[in-house]
Amino acid sequence: MENFDPKEASTGAKIKKLIPILLSFEFIRFAVTGTLGVITDETIFIIMKYVTNAQPDSFMLFILPVFGYAAAVIQNYLINHYWSFRPKTAGRHASFKSFLTFLVISLISLVPRQIVYWLMPHIFTNGTMAPAIANLFGILAGMITNYIGCKFIVFRAEKH
Repeated sequence: MENFDPKEASTGAKIKKLIPILLSFEFIRFAVTGTLGVITDETIFIIMKYVTNAQPDSFMLFILPVFGYAAAVIQNYLINHYWSFRPKTAGRHASFKSFLTFLVISLISLVPRQIVYWLMPHIFTNGTMAPAIANLFGILAGMITNYIGCKFIVFRAEKH
């Protein structure tokens, strides 16, 4: 399980090895951290909307999600570093370089999320799938991509 290298395995082998990884405690901690990030993001958005009294057609309402997203990314990086991936990061302090890598992986993970979100209704239901359901599948695709990037790039164990 720990020797899984996505570059070397065939597609079938990747899927077979990915399932136990996704059921690991590390992945569950990663998912809990992501859930906390969603709560932080939405809470900051709601508070900022209330404080600024942003109206539906205002530019401010367009900008407000950036604050919650930024706070959630910082929070998720720190929790992932010190809790989710603790066995791999023990003895290392969080760093700006590692945070930037985490941010890039998080942004890259938006791509499969959006692709799945847009394709799900058209592939499986001729466009009749509810957007919220398609979004959940997109979130799952983004989460798996993000986890793989975090596990094998951002929070990989140091080589001795």
